[in-house]
Amino acid sequence: MDSQSLTKELEERLGPDLAFLAPALGHVLQVGIRAGLAPYEQRAQHQERERYQGKIETLKAKMDKEHPGWEQHDEDMLSAYKFLGSSDLEHPKFGDKYSILYQLVKSRLAPEQPQRTASPTLEKQVALAKTNDDAFHLAVEAALQELGDMVDNEQ
Repeated sequence: MDSQSLTKELEERLGPDLAFLAPALGHVLQVGIRAGLAPYEQRAQHQERERYQGKIETLKAKMDKEHPGWEQHDEDMLSAYKFLGSSDLEHPKFGDKYSILYQLVKSRLAPEQPQRTASPTLEKQVALAKTNDDAFHLAVEAALQELGDMVDNEQ
């Protein structure tokens, strides 16, 4: 509850004869409430700091295991972090943000399958088919053949 709301509530409850006390009582109540809540707020902040520090230690241990010697790049990592958090779009050492983000995302995704185009022969056969059903049948046959070739290549 904000100061004005508390003062107004006190004025209403105290009545017209004692309403003049509301601003002073409101201030005293707010100070008392803040003082009473302070230990809980401090404890919550302390717990959050401990959780955060624990997560940092876990991540550092993971980095030590997966990337021994990573600490030697700490300054560059900090520079990159600051650059990515800034409004700058380009950096003399790291390049532009779009390329960096693209490379990051690309490295985390499964490799893309190369685009396959229909063979010119198949396109001609489909175009010259007598009916739509014949054209569809040719396309399905080609797709099944390609799928079979892919399965054979994986084995």
